[in-house]
Amino acid sequence: MDIYDTSNPQCRQALRRYASLNPCDVQRNRHVRDFSNSQNLIALDYFIYSVCEQCCDCIPRGTKPGEFAKRKAAGTLIKVDRANCPAHARYDVCKVWPNIRHLRSPWERLPRDLNTLWPKICPIIFKWADSPDGQNLYNKDQINQPASMTQFLTRYVKVAFCSKKAFWNECTALEKSQLRI
Repeated sequence: MDIYDTSNPQCRQALRRYASLNPCDVQRNRHVRDFSNSQNLIALDYFIYSVCEQCCDCIPRGTKPGEFAKRKAAGTLIKVDRANCPAHARYDVCKVWPNIRHLRSPWERLPRDLNTLWPKICPIIFKWADSPDGQNLYNKDQINQPASMTQFLTRYVKVAFCSKKAFWNECTALEKSQLRI
């Protein structure tokens, strides 16, 4: 199942299921309502952007279009400590999911001790962003970040299928056109 295919009834059902199991996640519940309201295209577009662009902002600097096979073999398709990766989480992902702790595929079970293993990540990201490590991010190849941020971002890019060839190639082209990599 492709999480970006909003026309897919299975995708919408998975989101509705998540929202029903997590009534305190006000933002996600709002987005489920947005998915149900085809007239609310701006909210829907921003939600999709916030998910997809997170992947693109984790493409390593110096990447060139056409390097998928080489980078896949080297294990360098994604770099969660590229400065733009947590910066996007701060400015966009935390806007649509301010209470997010964990991302999982619909077929995975929820971790047993979610509160301990997966803290709310946005407050950690905000605190990091105010630290010296979180400053002047635009052109940094690598940053220092708390282990919980690395864990969250690593999980995010896995669950969001950021390493799928077609998606990765689109992200690489986008980042290259924006002169970010």
